[in-house]
Amino acid sequence: MLKISAEDLESAEILSDRKLFRTACYHAQQSVEKCLKALIVDRDIEIPRTHNILDLNNAAKKLGYTVNVTIQLLPFSLFPATTSFLRI
Repeated sequence: MLKISAEDLESAEILSDRKLFRTACYHAQQSVEKCLKALIVDRDIEIPRTHNILDLNNAAKKLGYTVNVTIQLLPFSLFPATTSFLRI
């Protein structure tokens, strides 16, 4: 999961450099989400069915991880709601 997260982050950086910000934000959100979910999986706990970064951050903190989601990341927690129609 962390390897895919790194790929999402790299994609976000490339897309941002090309000024494709909407898609860059999507991949940045995916990267953060996968990192947080990896922390939860590391403790052998079922991953919550959510894309909300703050919920995942709180779940990781409850497991004893020190994770600091800053105010700059708050918009990323809302982004998947606008792209949920892409799920097949």
